[in-house]
Amino acid sequence: MQWWQQHHHKHKRLPPGSMGWSYLGETLKLYTQNPNLFFSNRQKWYGDIFKTHILGCPCVMISSPKAARTVLVTQAHLFKPTYPPSKEKLIGPEAVFFQQGAYHSMLKKLVQASFLPSTIRNSVSDVEQIVLKLLPTWANRTINTLQEMKRYAFQVAAISAFGETNELEMEEIREMYSCLEKGYNSYPLHLPGTSYWKAMKVPPRPNTYLPFGNGVHSCPGSDLAKLEILVLLHHLTISYSHIVMQMGKVMTGSFIDRVKDT
Repeated sequence: MQWWQQHHHKHKRLPPGSMGWSYLGETLKLYTQNPNLFFSNRQKWYGDIFKTHILGCPCVMISSPKAARTVLVTQAHLFKPTYPPSKEKLIGPEAVFFQQGAYHSMLKKLVQASFLPSTIRNSVSDVEQIVLKLLPTWANRTINTLQEMKRYAFQVAAISAFGETNELEMEEIREMYSCLEKGYNSYPLHLPGTSYWKAMKVPPRPNTYLPFGNGVHSCPGSDLAKLEILVLLHHLTISYSHIVMQMGKVMTGSFIDRVKDT
């Protein structure tokens, strides 16, 4: 959990931590090791609340559930949800996430109307068809669970947002999303050829960004996500048997592309 500072004032009292190198901060350290290790080490060194400088922006990280609940729920009115300027440029300042007060509540209600239980009940057959097409592609081979879940979630999200689309349109949407995702999780260097530069070339889609979270800015699509899981597990358990490969190996998902992964 993190909140980003718009300005860094040296005379302000800040939590313990390291700001790293000038401009780069600790971004290189984050990119060259497992992100979970990066954050867990700093949590051990500095405690549940610490400062750092990543992705071109100084920030304060909070990792305790109590502190996160304070920021997201009980004292949410004291905090403004935001991202570093580089990410806001990709998402667009008109996104629902960046809105506040009555206007945000109005927009969220409009979006939630499409994800009420009574509404997504009509999506069960569509989600089921995706599952029935997806599961046979896993048969008799070893799969990467994380990547397959990302693929499945994308297909459900796409059909929920755009309705029925042909394969060509779906592939175009997938390519744009992949480009945007790589740029979103890259260092904000707006130079030709970089992931961030390519992501900035993706055509904007205003008011389409809604992150998962808690409190006022919780994701309206959480019930749809639960439906995804239930339908998948139903067909997976009644139709297939499976074994875990590489027993004891923990798989974690990184929110950035590390240097050694590219």
